[in-house]
Amino acid sequence: MKAHYLKLNQLRFIAALKRRGKLSLAAEEMNISQPAASRTLADIEALVGRQICTRNAHGFVFNEFGDVLAARASRVVAEVDVAQIAVAAAVAAAVAVVVTDANCRSFKQ
Repeated sequence: MKAHYLKLNQLRFIAALKRRGKLSLAAEEMNISQPAASRTLADIEALVGRQICTRNAHGFVFNEFGDVLAARASRVVAEVDVAQIAVAAAVAAAVAVVVTDANCRSFKQ
């Protein structure tokens, strides 16, 4: 049996929906259409096997399962963002060392 896991874009969507409170605002933040956002929410709920939020007149309200998932999703997204920044900084530093080293060799010749 194939395991099914939430994808990073789904975690980002959950975090955005929790933070913004409205499907349209979460969709805008994720740069997707509202129908795509609705499908994403339905896919997430199918994967976790529970409804995670309900819609009311003011937007979406997360239930206890959704609160747990949104809190974890926010932490995962933050960690991934920090990791991407750290890798980019390491790559930039490595490129700077290579360029500097190449410049030093050209001056010695």
